[in-house]
Amino acid sequence: YEYDYTQKLIILYGISSGMAYLHSHNILHRDLNPNNILIDGDFHPKISGFGLSKITDFLSASMNRNSQEGLKDTPIYMAPEVFSDEKYSKASDVYAFAYIMYEIISSEKPYEHFDYFQIMSKINEGYRPTISDVIPPAYRELIKRCWSERPEDRPSFDQIVDEFKNNHDFI
Repeated sequence: YEYDYTQKLIILYGISSGMAYLHSHNILHRDLNPNNILIDGDFHPKISGFGLSKITDFLSASMNRNSQEGLKDTPIYMAPEVFSDEKYSKASDVYAFAYIMYEIISSEKPYEHFDYFQIMSKINEGYRPTISDVIPPAYRELIKRCWSERPEDRPSFDQIVDEFKNNHDFI
């Protein structure tokens, strides 16, 4: 289904505000990807797939390789620090959102012709898909910040929601 920019913004705003709510309650999703976003008839997203979620107050030792065994989707949505150090954080959810945003805005699925290990290698090398110049600059810049290599350079979901609400370049 092809969405227009208004529908895309409704979906992205809904996902980011839902994730801001989860993060405000110290809940990490840890498996945010398009298969876990359900869209109703009014383009309002519902976030699902909480099987790998964790409450950050109780993380520490429970967030190791064993807690990743349930991952079945491609590694596209996994932040570099998850691959290298198994470090999940609010920033790793933002990284996943960057790829969801990229797919919604560009109508393209990145890394489509790569296998798991090729994707992992590309991401760890710092590779990111090219964002077409036809995509409005506000979206291009937000995607780039959200998939930044360094977790501390990624905006929070509160900041993303604020941008969608107040930066008229998204409308």
